Amino acid sequence: MYTLRMTAFALLGCLSLSGCGNSTPSSSSDPAEEPTTFIGKAVKEATDGAKEELATKNLDLDVTGQPGAEITPAGDFLIDGKPVTLNTEQKALMLEYRGHLAKIADAGIGVGIEGADLAGKAMREAIRGVFTGETDQIDKKIEAEAEGVRQSAQELCTLLPAMKITQDKLAAMLPEFKPYATMDDGDVKDCMTDNDSHYDAGKEIGSQIGQAIKGDASGHGDTMNAAEEAEAASTKQ
Repeated sequence: MYTLRMTAFALLGCLSLSGCGNSTPSSSSDPAEEPTTFIGKAVKEATDGAKEELATKNLDLDVTGQPGAEITPAGDFLIDGKPVTLNTEQKALMLEYRGHLAKIADAGIGVGIEGADLAGKAMREAIRGVFTGETDQIDKKIEAEAEGVRQSAQELCTLLPAMKITQDKLAAMLPEFKPYATMDDGDVKDCMTDNDSHYDAGKEIGSQIGQAIKGDASGHGDTMNAAEEAEAASTKQ
């Protein structure tokens, strides 16, 4: 079974990418989707190279007990570096399967960038909450942002059934590929289950951070009041 995770790096590791490809990988260049925090921008910059490799490098398929296999951008299937003879239909399916994997990896990178940007926003809101006294709004704002990441992860999970259909067709048609067709129905189900579990855990952690920040803010109440009084006094002068 594949072990699918809802972050870019974990997804790339799961798919064993030394670079994987699709002639037309999906794009996340929409300005509305660009990260707005330092953390999000840093992660995007780090993953832009991986997105470029999706179109140009071989996709590695690593299965325990089996020799390494690769799918080239042209749809050739290599086992232990040696090409497997494919007919026209088999090659078309191989390209289709590679496209599914590349699309999932690309979507995973997008979710990872969104998650990193969310972390940056959480830090920004926490600091802002302490200095404005609006700590009660921190967890609400972060939860609203987190819902968007969750939806993106759910959309990623919806890509799996189509990939499994192509995988099963290819495995039935090409015996050499069958040992590498390790995705099953449980993986599709686990994707959504893991996504919900990670979301709930994230909400709990976010809530705890918010509560801790509220406590710190209340503990510094005298200091904040003194600052407010000083500012008020200065405006009267």
